[in-house]
Amino acid sequence: MKKALASLLLTAFCAVGLLPTPARAQSPTGEENRATVIRPDREDVSPPLREIAPKRHVSTNPEHELKRLPAQAAGGQDTLAATGTSTSAATTVSGLNFDGVGIGGGYTPDAAPPDTNGAVGATQYVQWVNEDFAVYDKATGARIYGPAAGNTLWSGFGGPCQSFNDGDPIAQYDKVANRWVMTQFAVSAQPYTQCIAVSDTPDATGTYHRYSFNYGRNFNDYPKLGVWPDGYYITYNMFRNGRSFIGSQVCAIDRAAILGQVVRPVTQQCVQLSSSFGGVLPADQDGLTTPPAGAPEVLLNFGTNSLNLWRYHVDWSNTANTKLTGPTNLPVAAFTRACGGGTCVPQVGTTQQLDSLADRLMYRLAYRNFGDHESLVVNHSVATSGSSGSGVRWYELRSVTAGTPVVFQQGTFAPDTQYRWMGSMAMDKVGNIAVGYSRSSSTAQPSIYFTARNPADPAGTMSLAETTIVIGGGSQLPTLARWGDYSSLSVDPVDDLRSACRIFLLRIDLPNLLPRLRPNLLARYMHARERRLATRDTNRTVRPFDWGAEFVAERLNGDPPARVVAEFARRAVEHSREFYALPEISDFKLAGDVLTWTSAVETPSRENDTARARFFPELTITGKPNDTRRAVVVLPEWNAKRASHVALCRVLNRFGIAALRLTLPYHDERRPPELERAEHLVSSNVGRTVQSVRQAVLDARAAVRWLRERGYERVGIVGTSIGSCVAFLAFAHEPDIRAGVFNHVSGYFADVVWRGISTAHVRAGLGDQITLEELRAAWLPISPLAYTERLALAAPRPMRFISARRDLTFLPDLSRDIILKIRSSDHPLDAVWLPCGHYTLGEPPWKYLDGWKIVTFLRRRL
Repeated sequence: MKKALASLLLTAFCAVGLLPTPARAQSPTGEENRATVIRPDREDVSPPLREIAPKRHVSTNPEHELKRLPAQAAGGQDTLAATGTSTSAATTVSGLNFDGVGIGGGYTPDAAPPDTNGAVGATQYVQWVNEDFAVYDKATGARIYGPAAGNTLWSGFGGPCQSFNDGDPIAQYDKVANRWVMTQFAVSAQPYTQCIAVSDTPDATGTYHRYSFNYGRNFNDYPKLGVWPDGYYITYNMFRNGRSFIGSQVCAIDRAAILGQVVRPVTQQCVQLSSSFGGVLPADQDGLTTPPAGAPEVLLNFGTNSLNLWRYHVDWSNTANTKLTGPTNLPVAAFTRACGGGTCVPQVGTTQQLDSLADRLMYRLAYRNFGDHESLVVNHSVATSGSSGSGVRWYELRSVTAGTPVVFQQGTFAPDTQYRWMGSMAMDKVGNIAVGYSRSSSTAQPSIYFTARNPADPAGTMSLAETTIVIGGGSQLPTLARWGDYSSLSVDPVDDLRSACRIFLLRIDLPNLLPRLRPNLLARYMHARERRLATRDTNRTVRPFDWGAEFVAERLNGDPPARVVAEFARRAVEHSREFYALPEISDFKLAGDVLTWTSAVETPSRENDTARARFFPELTITGKPNDTRRAVVVLPEWNAKRASHVALCRVLNRFGIAALRLTLPYHDERRPPELERAEHLVSSNVGRTVQSVRQAVLDARAAVRWLRERGYERVGIVGTSIGSCVAFLAFAHEPDIRAGVFNHVSGYFADVVWRGISTAHVRAGLGDQITLEELRAAWLPISPLAYTERLALAAPRPMRFISARRDLTFLPDLSRDIILKIRSSDHPLDAVWLPCGHYTLGEPPWKYLDGWKIVTFLRRRL
């Protein structure tokens, strides 16, 4: 890799022009919500920061967990991308570039994501990157203080703010009061806490008033700060016990009390929204013209093809008068979240994809009062036309604090099919708008760019040609999908008073700032061996794409196959109880150790319609009564050899647990003579794959029924690779399964096929005939993620997920997504991560460790 690049860049642009004509909006609707008063559990005044020795952070978990927001329905095709650019007189003038946190001083941050942000003050720039900050002279770029661990700010304060350096930081500048506002959370233990520090002067190295507010067992994730005349407003995504999403919370901290403008105790007033609303941002004032007297704070998030706007009026004298009103729903042009809100951004030279964080608006929600009108600007990442690419969807809103709010203009900046995401926006005093963002593709490493518009430009367009800020030094490392959770674009408050329109842009070149996460010798060995093992089978066949509508519908009636499959998938998920319903089976036959029966699904292959399993009865343990008979259904991997998982079955037997090893569809005796491999189980025939996996699930449920009829009181299930997917689907629909262990997991069936090295030939067969989003929808009935809510509503049953950190087939980010989703439902889940890969999990010593993890869990929990 090239030498690590820095991230603090200063650009400038100035232009003049006329403002567009305002547009109409809907009438506001909504309801009022009452506030809860929370007092700080600690507060003090710090020594001058310059007199506190900077702490060096100790990273015990450099990769921070991503807590996703609830999924939303896709809104449709973006129609703005094609018209999102124009040409005009907008120009930029290069300013000062200087190295930020991560360069020099023998120091490099190592947290992923970096949570890059910062703010510019009267004479200084403060940059904060998980988990460290520094203070710079904005005129020269010279570092004045730091880098220092974030909790250096709370040295001597006591409590979790001093003890924990957990990140999710925000560095802000109160432009009217000329004060620094610094905050991060402390969440390594309950009570979950937010740490606030507000400076006494414009000097970021001076003294601070410090506070900590705790939220008990509700995890205050993704804090975002906005400065408003009557308060410092912070929004959170709240998760009960760090798992179940319960909605955004909006909190106002008494700014006047902190600044000494009034004499009263410092408190905050918080309103909890329902779980229907997440990713809410607070408005943050730019410029010295404050909002109209008494204007409420404005908050925003997005829904399906719409924005939701709230107004928060806080009465610090009488809390009963405090109210949050909204949301007002503002329709916008159709959009679908980039990557479905998850991970799909490609990079050059690696299969590792990056997370889009497109499930929420991007920080900041920048506010400016022009006197004759008020404006808000904000952005988020959306999918663009075709089967690839993403763009920056941006908005300008007006009439935001009173009257009927309007979407004044909107656009999607996507001049080509590359991926643009993780933007940050700001507007200067004459109405110029800039947005900085990341860009990547399968032919380019992630890099940083910006664009801008003049107020005279056609509405909804960015006229400045895409401009490079810094070219990345390499692609993100394998097994690491986290790229960033937010970035920062802020207006210089001094230049805002003069004719210049200087804007500070902050971003981190993440791939080059994680030396501790770079592949070590074991990782490189594992990946190389995974690729060798994946290519040892030379009989993989690329088969042509087919919607396979005939495999899912009895009659096609001349309808387009794509529509038939899509409608079938939708109904199957909505009525999954019927889709996976098991009919009566009356022909179970055990001959020796081989159990056969007629499969519940009839397929075109006669051989495949006879289900088969091998039975391994438990061994009697001498001297110990077998009070509870236990058994486990075992589902092996795709194209498993006959001996696969037999050793595991025999180990289970020794501990008094019977095992029934199922033969998956199209395997062994079930494979028709024209096939060398079990290709019909997973193939580029979309409908046949749905049919085959459904058949496997019903076969697994039948195996459970046979064990129950044989007198086994407690039945568990174990699956590996595709067997894990089948086992999970059976677990979700079969209440008689008491415990489950799943080797290799993914929420979406389609993503494994699309990205995994084991299914490259299937992906080649799919070609460009179907997009990933279409494949996800078509295969949703056979995807575990579709049934996590079903699990949440059922009686809790213990589960263990076993994943591999070096897995190139079931990539780790896919495993993390489903793990987090299930944990958010409060369902009992034990996750184990092994330092190997997909294929190497079947080799010593990992297969022995894997077996031990399976057997010990089942002995204890079954």
